[in-house]
Amino acid sequence: MAPTFGETWSGYRISAEVLEKVRTFLQQNFVGTKNYYNYTSNKSANDPSCFRYIRSITVSDPVLVDDIEYIRIFLHGDSFIYHQIRKIVGMTIAVMRNVTPPDHLEKSMSKERCDVPLAPGLGLVLDEVRMTRYNNKFGSDGLHTALEWEPYEDMVQEF
Repeated sequence: MAPTFGETWSGYRISAEVLEKVRTFLQQNFVGTKNYYNYTSNKSANDPSCFRYIRSITVSDPVLVDDIEYIRIFLHGDSFIYHQIRKIVGMTIAVMRNVTPPDHLEKSMSKERCDVPLAPGLGLVLDEVRMTRYNNKFGSDGLHTALEWEPYEDMVQEF
């Protein structure tokens, strides 16, 4: 994964092999219903709200902007909890860089409290909100209006 210090990011390029390892790691370890107790705060280990369902994770090919390489990680899930995405990214970085014990990922998915690395929020962007379940359940019941963003796409892009 990327170097540690900002001034070394310029010129860094992720190899195809490492990029594929990241894609495989995210798919194998975070897609599906999981207990994210250690991926949030202020929840008990038995709190059912810690279980979250991630439908898919997609990692883009690298994009070069001003000699700095970026990859985009798209997560599609039913809902997320506080810090969950940042901790998923943090755990991925820690495992790829071999700076966490081999059993730490498995431990992080258990009810035993452990620390999970928190990736910086800088660069984290909520790109799109989809209200599919809400719209399917309430959007055509005659009482509620479906939540659709398409009519506002031009304003969003202009912003």
